[in-house]
Amino acid sequence: MSPSVDDVLSAVQAGSAGARELHEALAGAPLLFALAAGQGERALPWILRFDGVDHGVVCTARQYADLLTDVPVFAELSGRDLGARWPAGLRAVINPGTPLALELDAAAMHALGRTQATARAGTAYAVGAPAEAPAPELVEAVRGALTHVGGAQAAYLFQFAQAGGMSRLVCGLVLAPGADPATVIPPIADAVAYRVPAAGSLDYLPLDGRLLAEVSGFVEPILSDARGANNGHA
Repeated sequence: MSPSVDDVLSAVQAGSAGARELHEALAGAPLLFALAAGQGERALPWILRFDGVDHGVVCTARQYADLLTDVPVFAELSGRDLGARWPAGLRAVINPGTPLALELDAAAMHALGRTQATARAGTAYAVGAPAEAPAPELVEAVRGALTHVGGAQAAYLFQFAQAGGMSRLVCGLVLAPGADPATVIPPIADAVAYRVPAAGSLDYLPLDGRLLAEVSGFVEPILSDARGANNGHA
């Protein structure tokens, strides 16, 4: 059984867990984001200012949010979605005024949006081709990342949904033999998001075995420029 996000926060404060464990826990958790006004994409964060610096407020549970009686409304969304939408340059404070309070800079929050999704063993899922072909600039950004970052042999852009979840476009990566997803996927995601900022919320999955066989039956692989050239001369 995976530890709760609050357990991980406690472990981080005790020095027995680090940034990787924290990011994975926050990315997969439902979080409460304090809002001052507006809805949806027009929503404005409720700002807590201390030490002369603005902070957006995030709570990991309703009991912590209820302590902030001045907040007009909270939006609930996954840490991965929150990270993808986090305002540029804004620091975050997690669970302010509680023993689990923790500050994160904007880069750490944005990293949540790039934390890889997982296809858990034993969980039902569905894959398929996107209803509309991915934008050419996204395809080229993925191709460029494969070429310049390394660590992956091919990529696939496909629709993915786990049981009870919404279908979404994800980027599947066929990793090079022995490659560690934790060291390969983040720099590829960063390279893609640099060229196509809207792809900052794109999820990434390592592909192998059954999942790779199913995905490759629906969509064509994206290869690096070098591999594409080699294949063209085969």
